[in-house]
Amino acid sequence: MKMKNMLVLLLACALCLSMAACGSTNSTTAQPTQAPAAETAAPAESSEPSETEAPANTDAPVEAATISDENKALIEDTMQAIYDVQPGSAGSSLRAMTAAGKLLDLAETLTDQVDASELSHICYEWAQNNDKIEGAFDEAYVDVREIAFDYLDNPDSYEGQLADCSYVFTHETHTRAYLEYVTNYIEISRATGE
Repeated sequence: MKMKNMLVLLLACALCLSMAACGSTNSTTAQPTQAPAAETAAPAESSEPSETEAPANTDAPVEAATISDENKALIEDTMQAIYDVQPGSAGSSLRAMTAAGKLLDLAETLTDQVDASELSHICYEWAQNNDKIEGAFDEAYVDVREIAFDYLDNPDSYEGQLADCSYVFTHETHTRAYLEYVTNYIEISRATGE
């Protein structure tokens, strides 16, 4: 078990290093006054959905934004919604759709510009403060994550479930890259305990 944890930790470090290497540019000017993505105005509306598009302006230097208290509460609310799914119980499919909607909106709010270690730490702290979650969260998270990614591929197939669970997205479009980024760090925090 210790060897498995060490392997996961090494893989997480390798991922962080590769992300840092890919994020570097030849530009020597940084933008220290850049506001965190969550505190900027809402994204401009586009006539075409951008669910599968990569984030725009990938050549610009990106500084990791600190997670605000409001976004920390949003992360914790999303984690709780995932736990509340309780697969196999009455209404679990509607709760899973709600949790998937919250996960998609969380990813779009945080984008990929938040501090990954801080995101992992918030998820880890939430798990430590909710000691009852071990198996229930893991099982629900697999379902919710699958629904969120499937929604990006087939949004029309979820119209009925969204109407039934009365979830209204806070963002009109959702970006696969942001969802991958956020779900990756939820998984790393659950696997490594940090």
